Amino acid sequence: MRILVVCGGGISTSIIVEEMKNYAGADDVIKAIPMFQLNNCIDSYDIVFAAPQIEYAHDQIKELCHDKHIAYLPIPDEVYGSMDGEQVIRLARECLVASSGQQTKEKSMKTLKITLACAGGVSTSILCSKIIAEAKSRGFDEVECKAYGAGTLTDELVAGSNVILLGPQVTYMEEDVVKRFPDYPVRVISMMDYGTMNARNIVNGLLKEFNW
Repeated sequence: MRILVVCGGGISTSIIVEEMKNYAGADDVIKAIPMFQLNNCIDSYDIVFAAPQIEYAHDQIKELCHDKHIAYLPIPDEVYGSMDGEQVIRLARECLVASSGQQTKEKSMKTLKITLACAGGVSTSILCSKIIAEAKSRGFDEVECKAYGAGTLTDELVAGSNVILLGPQVTYMEEDVVKRFPDYPVRVISMMDYGTMNARNIVNGLLKEFNW
């Protein structure tokens, strides 16, 4: 655990850092720096604490930590005032555990993007909504399914797609779409599933084929 304490450069911060070391692990690193040195040091640390005397800069420090995916906490006034190094170490451990859990959750999120190409009918947009609902019911956290006219597809629109689905009315364009977007699988929705808007069958088929 690498802890950085940001302050205004006062002696009191050095005192609380020494107190923190009494409760830290043998491999833990704890350092106090004045605010003006933060940009040069922050990347080497797991968590940044801001001392209460630089409250004016807390939002700025928080934003910087957020951008760099580094945990951040202000030291509570009462903790700093009593030089309670044990409590600061406890807060650091709790924060890092919570942060690690959040990162794990984010990494394990299941996402799905489906691009549906059709002749531009309203019914296709309705089918997109049904596909989104069905995919989410199968455990996907984020699902995007948007419909476009088959002739208007661009690299930007299909970027990141797991699959390009073609409505049966544009089956004749399958070969062209495959050539234009060789990096994406292209499949045609059956006339039966499209006509009945059977999102369950469509999603089932995709899950079975691609093992998402």
